[in-house]
Amino acid sequence: QRHIYQKHTKMKLLIPLAFLCVLVISCQAQDPLKEKILCIIETRLSSNLCKSTSRAQAMAGNDPATACSTLETFKIMLPLVGCTSADYDLLHSIVCEHKDIPCSQAA
Repeated sequence: QRHIYQKHTKMKLLIPLAFLCVLVISCQAQDPLKEKILCIIETRLSSNLCKSTSRAQAMAGNDPATACSTLETFKIMLPLVGCTSADYDLLHSIVCEHKDIPCSQAA
């Protein structure tokens, strides 16, 4: 039973790593898009785990050509990294629809 627990724990760690292949960010220093995405991640996503997973991906950078399809592929796993459907919709709006989303929510 301990082996099963260890295997389950490893899977829980791998899922956030898989999600790290999601966001479209070109992470050169002083990239205004990167800065805006990081601000949105910090101010608009619902949980610390979702924020930290998304932030790690933003810092790692990915190929913009595949980011949307990767995000859509991992949609089913987002709850496992603490992201809600609203978080997914926000990320999808930025990554796939290229919408101009404000950094913070209007009061």
